[in-house]
Amino acid sequence: MVRRDGGSAIEAEEAIAVEEPLEIRIGDTPLAVTMRTPGHDEELAAGFCWTEGVFDRADDLVSVRPCERAEFDNVVEVELTEGAMAHRMAQIERARRRPFVASSCGLCG
Repeated sequence: MVRRDGGSAIEAEEAIAVEEPLEIRIGDTPLAVTMRTPGHDEELAAGFCWTEGVFDRADDLVSVRPCERAEFDNVVEVELTEGAMAHRMAQIERARRRPFVASSCGLCG
């Protein structure tokens, strides 16, 4: 990139922040798609699930990992204990995002 400083041109590099979608799944079931700057996806997914009431104790969380079956690297699977799944199904269902897209890209809802 060339930056103008007064009357002179200066060659400079610019860092650009990237924003990409991240799909969060509970097992194989899609929960939500959120936009994020890539990195720390597992922590983001765990925090999202906790704030949405999908689980309320750290012991309820079995794992958070990239989905190996996904076509792209932007899908994270959250696995809960059987007990947490049984007790939290209603809250998981309430936390699911089903956006109606009328305009824009539709990923942020």
